[in-house]
Amino acid sequence: MSELEQYLQNLDKLQVGDFPRKEINYLREHKNEAIPYFYKILDNINDLLEKDERNVLHCLQLFVLYLLAEFKDKGAFKRTLDALSFCYEDLYCLYGDVIFHDIKDIVHETYDGNLDLLKEKIEDKSISLDIRYPLLQAYMQLYLEGNFSKEEVINYYKKLMVSVDNGIKEHLAYAICHCHLMEMIDDVKYLCDNGYVDKDFYGEYDNLLDIMFEYGHEDSTVDIYERLKTWNVFSNDKLIRKELRDVESKRKRDLERRKQSQKKITVGRNDPCPCGSGKKYKKCCMRKDQLEDDPEKMVMMLNYPRCHNREDEDRIYLDDYFDIESIEIDKLLYLALMDRSRYYYLCGTTPIKGKEKSRKRNYLIQAFDLYVDKFDKENLSSNEEYDKKYSIHYTTKQWLKELLDLLDNFDDNKYEEVYGYYLKGATL
Repeated sequence: MSELEQYLQNLDKLQVGDFPRKEINYLREHKNEAIPYFYKILDNINDLLEKDERNVLHCLQLFVLYLLAEFKDKGAFKRTLDALSFCYEDLYCLYGDVIFHDIKDIVHETYDGNLDLLKEKIEDKSISLDIRYPLLQAYMQLYLEGNFSKEEVINYYKKLMVSVDNGIKEHLAYAICHCHLMEMIDDVKYLCDNGYVDKDFYGEYDNLLDIMFEYGHEDSTVDIYERLKTWNVFSNDKLIRKELRDVESKRKRDLERRKQSQKKITVGRNDPCPCGSGKKYKKCCMRKDQLEDDPEKMVMMLNYPRCHNREDEDRIYLDDYFDIESIEIDKLLYLALMDRSRYYYLCGTTPIKGKEKSRKRNYLIQAFDLYVDKFDKENLSSNEEYDKKYSIHYTTKQWLKELLDLLDNFDDNKYEEVYGYYLKGATL
């Protein structure tokens, strides 16, 4: 048995202990010699399933997929897809659960240009959805890197809208938004309104719209050590345990710094208003402050779509599609209605009892007053007409109904005014 074959056998029979640094480094240093062995292992992967060794831990095929991705070996693309084309039970038997986090990058790094094969696997209902969705993610990333045109992607997503099972449709709205395809925003609304989107996973339509305008570099580079070091098999590795402790300590320090930065600056009801008007706070901005200070608002608006600046011209911005007045109204609605769990997580705080309804009501009242000005100024006749031109994250019917519920028994005059606009095309 050659030294390389011995190292491969060591990986296949790996037990709980240290990360196999020696074996991995040897295979890296002898990449060209190792790759033919890797191909053979993937070609014979069905043998493991036929032997039904479902209670035996086989690690070799897992390491092979990660190493081929780390090597960016394009000759492995078809073999990689074939090695992943199983139902969930067989996949779990072959790889455990660790690989599901990295399928997108493994496929992306070995992609050889065979787009038809990638699409075939995305649409193959016999393959586990846990594989097909990461394949769709790989397709998304390849598009963002300029491998095919926007027209091609739109046509393909339109095809998926009508041809695939609901499992892929659950993820299609995210795929559209992640690729910044504002031309398909009505399709995103359709998927959300008809229950195709997993809202527990992606959130509501307002969360998806934010994704449409998010840009960031996605690093698909595969480093087998970085990807696998947290696997339970290596839980006794002293170096890995130290690294993880250091990461956790840094996370706790960062969280504490955020908490300190979010401390409130309180203003009394009878104090001079911070806006400089000379009035008492209760007679000026207290209602407009929504019971939260500027740091809170800043955290809540972190994901709100950006408008134009002098940088990053090669992207879409919110004011490419909506006027400033509409955006200002939408920001108030966003502060009122967007789920705040992320804010509480970032700040390490919890909701203050009794504050949420007042905050939401006051933001919605501000938005309503601006909405009325715009509705009348534009000589609109219905909420549907307003929505078609100016609504961004929320439909008028959606937020006016929310405001009516909050105003009940609170402000009769304001309730009647809101109710009047709600009836412009809405039905209770």
